[in-house]
Amino acid sequence: MDYEAPIVKEFDDIDSDELTPPPVDFRKKAELEKEKAANAIDRIAYQEELQQRVLDSTRYTYGWFKSLLELEMLNTNTNYLNLSLIHI
Repeated sequence: MDYEAPIVKEFDDIDSDELTPPPVDFRKKAELEKEKAANAIDRIAYQEELQQRVLDSTRYTYGWFKSLLELEMLNTNTNYLNLSLIHI
């Protein structure tokens, strides 16, 4: 009796079944974390730029109010996103 095993062309589904989870793609996870870090750095740089605009501009001018309100909005959004409460 001559038996040949079937040739498997795609190896993606071999490691997963109903009982074991599929393998984790660490490259994709690393890229997502790098993206998150880059976004956080950009957000911090923008906040520093706004703070510098507030310090450099004359008080009670349009630019001063606008920069101050943007800074407050960013701070409020950051604090609001960190809360785990649900408001109805």
